[in-house]
Amino acid sequence: MCLIITAFCAVASWLVCLCAPAFARRLRIYALALMYSGATIMWLCDGLWNLVHAEAFADLTLNDALLGFCVAVLGLLVWAVILLVKRPKQTLAH
Repeated sequence: MCLIITAFCAVASWLVCLCAPAFARRLRIYALALMYSGATIMWLCDGLWNLVHAEAFADLTLNDALLGFCVAVLGLLVWAVILLVKRPKQTLAH
């Protein structure tokens, strides 16, 4: 479930980057997209590792879904810190 949630976040953020590049550049959505893409690759490697060891590729339990949501929220928090550090006046004004 972590893979599904982070992949959805990665696709959504990359779509924003592609559809509104000026908006994405101003709000540094590229950083958010890269974080979610990295998390997706991490969960993909974890799933492939599970397959190599004859286990299930994806875990569809509630705990795994909660972990995926925590990763998504943590990505948003890190992105907000990046915005506040790089552009504190512009971030708080708009």
